[in-house]
Amino acid sequence: MTLVDTIKGLMKEQGLTQYKLAQRAGIPHSTMSTLLNGSIKNPSADMVARIAEVLQVTTDYLLGLSDLPSYESSPDETERKETRGQSKNSDPHRNEKEFVDKIELSDEELLNHFSLELDGRELSKSETKNIIAFVRTLRQNK
Repeated sequence: MTLVDTIKGLMKEQGLTQYKLAQRAGIPHSTMSTLLNGSIKNPSADMVARIAEVLQVTTDYLLGLSDLPSYESSPDETERKETRGQSKNSDPHRNEKEFVDKIELSDEELLNHFSLELDGRELSKSETKNIIAFVRTLRQNK
């Protein structure tokens, strides 16, 4: 089953619309729609992590890497946490967040994979490019 099929199945099971899932995950509805119609082939780790959190499943389950929807489903959860040295309070998305922090994308890749909102409205590509240029200027002046 594909990522999109898994998300759609979980949405149906949980009675969630695209709009509600997007809203709860903090993802623009247009981006969620694009993902669910199959136009986004490689969604970001952050996007997958946000959707998994809302749907209350692991990212591995969403990506088809595990048949277990949650870590609690696994009988060896305690052993796995001890092996990884994690405490019960550790962030389950830590690895995904570290991965996202290390990603280097070109401006075009940023524009194609992410969208920004300001005051409830999605920014245009031109506005987003201007923000990127502004931040670079600020960093150069430090």
